[in-house]
Amino acid sequence: MSRTTLLWKGVGSLALGGLLLSGVMARAEAPPPLSQQLTDLGRQALAQGATAQAHTFFRKALELDPNNVEARQGLSRQAAIRRVAFQEPAPAGAEMPAPATTETPAPATTEAPAPAVAPALEPTPAPAAIEPTPGLDVPAEEGAPVPERPPTGTLEEVDRNQGLLTQQLTADIRQRQQQATDLVASGQPEAALNILRLAQTVVRSAPDVDEGTRRALDRALQAQILGTVRAEERITADRAQQLLRQASAEQQTRALDLLARNQQTVSTIMVQFDSLMAQAQYNVLYSGGLGDIVATTAPFYDARVIAQRARALEPNNAAPRAGVFVAQTMGFLSQELAYETAKEFRFMLSFQDVDRAAIPFPDTQTIEYPDMDVWRVLSERRIRRYGKAVDLLDRDPKTKSILAKLEEPISMSFANETPLEDVLKYIRSATQGPNDAGIPIYVDPVGLQEAEKTMTSPVTLDLEGVPLKTTLRLI
Repeated sequence: MSRTTLLWKGVGSLALGGLLLSGVMARAEAPPPLSQQLTDLGRQALAQGATAQAHTFFRKALELDPNNVEARQGLSRQAAIRRVAFQEPAPAGAEMPAPATTETPAPATTEAPAPAVAPALEPTPAPAAIEPTPGLDVPAEEGAPVPERPPTGTLEEVDRNQGLLTQQLTADIRQRQQQATDLVASGQPEAALNILRLAQTVVRSAPDVDEGTRRALDRALQAQILGTVRAEERITADRAQQLLRQASAEQQTRALDLLARNQQTVSTIMVQFDSLMAQAQYNVLYSGGLGDIVATTAPFYDARVIAQRARALEPNNAAPRAGVFVAQTMGFLSQELAYETAKEFRFMLSFQDVDRAAIPFPDTQTIEYPDMDVWRVLSERRIRRYGKAVDLLDRDPKTKSILAKLEEPISMSFANETPLEDVLKYIRSATQGPNDAGIPIYVDPVGLQEAEKTMTSPVTLDLEGVPLKTTLRLI
């Protein structure tokens, strides 16, 4: 272990006493800014050789106040300071001479050179001496002039500021938790989750707060996040139920509106039904059963049709159902009565015709027919013009073509047994022409069943010069 290390370990308690004393002296004045206090602590640590601690103080001071020139100069000086070589410690009871120091090149500044290490104090109850601060001269003897700006930053101030940061962070997190609770209560769990997750990120990225406080805040935030997630699920389910109830209410409203419109439509239709029934009754009474019976009773049919429409719109309404029954019954009854009246009237007319036919007519009116030669001439003229057979029906060309093919002879050489379907296929192919596919043949399945035959039943037929219609009759 080097002598320098031994010396620093020996003066560690002295340095702590100097820091505490400087803190006591600074309490009587107005507290400087936190960045200035951290700068003073960095200078003291740098004077004592604790470069790592000095670097931390200077860095935190620059984070709080980026424009702090002294902290920036302290960081620059820390890189240029060299270790001081100390002599062997003096015997007990003798004063420790100030060690020789080597001048270190410093940047151009108005501050004084680095001060010498303060002499060790005797273990007496007197207060410890003030530790030298970079940039300030240390008094060599008692009664020396007081430095222009004594150090004011102490470890107690650091602890107090760290406590203030912890309290501020805790209060901020509590405020965000309350805000998230209010958002959940107002039905905005998504916004509450965003706030809690942001707060959790802030807690996890706060290096100036002790680990225990950060863990406690993180656990509280994580528990509230889980509770908010469950609340979000509950709120989502409630919203879904609310939407379902709203959709059900809207559907019920539409159904009620449709029912009201249908009822109004049915009422209008039934008014029209009554009008048609009255018109039909007037027609029946006016015609007295004579004339066009169908036209007279047509309003009964129309009334039944619109009653069926009304029944389709409102099936549970008894009026349309009764209207259908009444209109149909009245229509048939009116027609039956009209037919009965017409029958009686025509019956009387028939008897009247019988009586009229019994009236004799005079024999002076005779009917004379032409001679036989006249009939012969008329017959010959008709045969020359129309042929022997006169068909009164006007057949289409396709029918005439089929009838002509039925009169033609077709060779049927089926001496051996041949299935019926093959024979029919042969007949169809034999009757094909340039413009048709042969005569169409339809086999009656009922007739085959009655004859106990099928399409595969054998047929034996050997004919020549026989008309097709005769051949089909034989099959």
